[in-house]
Amino acid sequence: MIALVPLLPQLGPSTRTRPIRDSQGRTAPGSVARLEPLTLGGVRQWLLVRGRHAESPILLKLHGGPGQAEMATVGLNGLLENDFVVVEWDQRGSGKSGAAIQPAMAMNVSQLVADTIELTEYLTQRFGRRKLIVVGHSWGSVLGLMAAQQRPDLFSAFVSTGLIANFAEGSGSPTASSSPSHGSGGTPKH
Repeated sequence: MIALVPLLPQLGPSTRTRPIRDSQGRTAPGSVARLEPLTLGGVRQWLLVRGRHAESPILLKLHGGPGQAEMATVGLNGLLENDFVVVEWDQRGSGKSGAAIQPAMAMNVSQLVADTIELTEYLTQRFGRRKLIVVGHSWGSVLGLMAAQQRPDLFSAFVSTGLIANFAEGSGSPTASSSPSHGSGGTPKH
């Protein structure tokens, strides 16, 4: 293992993904399997787009964190790829998009929601769809819900896994009253 360590910097970051194969081991006709950069909000960010049928509904996955990129778990998406075009996005400052942490001023919820909407517009145009399904995990549930609230015309469904129900309280924010689940006095609504 020690002999491999000096080789790692020479290999560099991955810029490819394996093709989706048919039962004979050939690239499945009509499939899509791409790992590609895209400029969102003025910075380069990375997408992994995979699906057995490029005409399938689009499923945009928003990872947790912030900073908990899930692109490396692509092997778990096999069943989803049979029925959807699955898009894994490393959000600015995360995973392959780690360099996009600059400018630091853009590392805020508003910008990440704007990136989500810009990405959704790009994907619906690229694949000729009116809407897509967004799946948000934990932190991604916040982004997905806020994007769907701002642009419901772009989303056919919002799915949450590990929903953050009270962002202000969960983040330890002193401004709990700004949360939609609280009244003006910061008391939870029941």
